[in-house]
Amino acid sequence: MHEGRGGRVSDANNLESRWCPECGKKVTASAEKFQLPQICPNCKTRVLFLNYSREPIPEIHDQSGKPRTRDLATDQKIIVLIVAAVIALMASGLVALISGNLTAFFAISCAIFIAGIVGVSIFLDARSKLHAMQDAAAKLDARVRFHEEQQLNLVQSLKGFHTNFTSLVDAERAALHSRFDKEQAELEHKYNLLMHDAQLDREQAAHQLETASEYASAASEISKRLFTEVRKSIKSKLTPNNYTTQKDRFMKMVAFCEKKGYPIDEDTIRQFEVELKNDFEEVVRTQFAKEEQARIREKIREEQKAERELEKELKRIEAERRAIEKAIAAALERTHDEHSAEVEELRQKLADAEARSQRAISMAQQTRAGNVYVISNFGSFGEGVFKIGLTRRLEPLDRVKELGDASVPFPFDVHMMISCDDAPALETALHREFTTCRVNRVNMRKEFFRVSIEEIAQVVERCHGKVDYIAEPEALEYNESLRMTDEDFAFVSSQVDPETLAED
Repeated sequence: MHEGRGGRVSDANNLESRWCPECGKKVTASAEKFQLPQICPNCKTRVLFLNYSREPIPEIHDQSGKPRTRDLATDQKIIVLIVAAVIALMASGLVALISGNLTAFFAISCAIFIAGIVGVSIFLDARSKLHAMQDAAAKLDARVRFHEEQQLNLVQSLKGFHTNFTSLVDAERAALHSRFDKEQAELEHKYNLLMHDAQLDREQAAHQLETASEYASAASEISKRLFTEVRKSIKSKLTPNNYTTQKDRFMKMVAFCEKKGYPIDEDTIRQFEVELKNDFEEVVRTQFAKEEQARIREKIREEQKAERELEKELKRIEAERRAIEKAIAAALERTHDEHSAEVEELRQKLADAEARSQRAISMAQQTRAGNVYVISNFGSFGEGVFKIGLTRRLEPLDRVKELGDASVPFPFDVHMMISCDDAPALETALHREFTTCRVNRVNMRKEFFRVSIEEIAQVVERCHGKVDYIAEPEALEYNESLRMTDEDFAFVSSQVDPETLAED
């Protein structure tokens, strides 16, 4: 192992010494390891080691270790002056010695001694500084040679890097040209394939478009047929009670066709709506005619029933009259007094029977006479709902009791009971006045209206005359049910036999 120039050390194992750029410490290892970054054993940093030292160039110092501050030529001039002074003093001492002046000779000798000491000191200082300058110059020369060698190595490395770079560029250029030619060929091949595929796709798309056009035409025909069939079905199933339902069904069919991509134009929709309204009017007229016929038949049956009841009542009254006349004749035979109490009582009964007979005949002749009633069922239908109807029964409350049967949970409360000669006219006027307030807007035979009792009273007063009415419903069973506790209900229900209720 030997040390070469620039601080490089090598031996038979091809070891080299290089310096860490972070801490500046020297590291010795094989040249192959220095080709790649290594971990410095001193600072533990992964670095690429340098083949030159980064130590600073030493300064020129004097013997005291402080940097030199005087010029060397100035020191030489001082030495010359001191030597000249010493020579002059020696000459003066010699003259004094010859002249016999010992004091002057002693003084001159002391001065010569002091000057000699000073001269020797300056000489030794200059000599030490000269040696330091020589050492610094030698180190500087070594550092200069080291940097010259490093510069030479860098130039050679640069030439090698340039040669390698040129070779790499040429090789990469050749590889790029080769790869470009190859990729160009591949791209041309792919382009030809894509063009071929595009041609096939165009032909397939043209075929699919033709097929889609056929499908679209068939689907359009199907949608038209569906529209026609639905319209026929709606017309065939249209009733006075399902106009809105059938219209919604038609609009759902329109939305379905539009969702599937076959919208129906607005003119067709408006035309169908007009036709649907016309059909509904025709159905309503037909239904009204049927109901009118049924009402006439019902009226005829009621009149026949009334005639039978009248005939039965007249027969009963006639039998009662005959019995009373026989009783009067028998009383006259017994008492022979026409003004006896028994005879007068029998004659009063006979007059009452004849009056009942006349009243029954009069009511039978007045077929439009009857009672218009306004009733409510707060527990069943809530507040503000009234039923407006009429009855021709001799006891109108019987009709109200029939309406409050098992079909509703609570009985009806009577707010108005209006007796008039033309009951159907008053009922019709009330229905027409509150037609927009109907609870059931589909079945017009349902006579329930959501209106206040005061408004009903105003219409009745305008059409018939002033009438008394009950504003607040009594609703006894409903209010009692609300107030009844579970304990009270258990007690009340325990007093009733369920089997008796079932039989009733």
